Amino acid sequence: DGLHQPSQGYSFSPPLTVGELIGNLIEFDRINLSAIDQESATATIVFDSWQNDHRTDMSRLGGHYSLSESVTGVVVETATGLVTNVETTEELLEKYPGALTYDRNLSSKSNISVPLKWGGNVVAVLFIGHQQIGIYDENDLAIGVRIAAQIAGSVSGSILRTAENAIAQEHEVLAKIGTVMSAALELDAVWDEFSDLVSTLLGFDRLYLVSIDEITQTAAVLHDRWFIKPIIEFSSNGESYDLKGTVAGHVAHVNLSVEYSFEYPDEVRAKFPGAFNLSVQYPFMSNMAIPLSWGGQGCGCVVLL
Repeated sequence: DGLHQPSQGYSFSPPLTVGELIGNLIEFDRINLSAIDQESATATIVFDSWQNDHRTDMSRLGGHYSLSESVTGVVVETATGLVTNVETTEELLEKYPGALTYDRNLSSKSNISVPLKWGGNVVAVLFIGHQQIGIYDENDLAIGVRIAAQIAGSVSGSILRTAENAIAQEHEVLAKIGTVMSAALELDAVWDEFSDLVSTLLGFDRLYLVSIDEITQTAAVLHDRWFIKPIIEFSSNGESYDLKGTVAGHVAHVNLSVEYSFEYPDEVRAKFPGAFNLSVQYPFMSNMAIPLSWGGQGCGCVVLL
């Protein structure tokens, strides 16, 4: 759904009693607040609350997504709010191809989306949603705009403090990784410690290292760490495979880090037909692969799922 795994260290203190403030003025089932990074054209979900906690399983707190062709992107680009009323996921994606789709039933069919402006910039977008279609109109939108103006300063300050804390934590963890890896004689001895450190910066269920032989066009799994129960149908330590149509093959070809998200298994097989010829459903919706090089030549990649 275009949503990427959250960083484990991400925390955000929302402005006081946002739900109470909005609930006194507008009926809602869900409130969602996304912080905006204009430079990378991405958003991060920093507050995600369902009324009466009836859909807590749908929370995407801390997740990242692209602004491209999304409702959020339109609000940021125009710096104005909008009301959307859609009956189906297909209808939403026809209007906004980059929109997040949490489930097939389109849990919020009526939505108010308003920008939070501070210092002349859109720093966040507030979403107010309801399962009933057509419940919101322009009067509700006007109220949403006034709410956004009230909380913009508080949200901007919280986002800034969160970013500063995240950067400080990142520098600390990267220094620890450097110490661990530089002192290691054998990668086997430190792979688990390395994986644990990475997990404090990037959320993942599986982290593995692949060596790439561009002459034979093959790859081999060198180290593999699962944070969930391992799936035996996936390649494991020591196994080799053909690069054609795989994630490792793509990374070796472009020599760039790639991130890719899938909502349905067929999308995975269409993009990487050689990677996931499995008898089980592919469980990883958010994925990232980072190339490794030595002496100017690609030698492998690290993959996070």
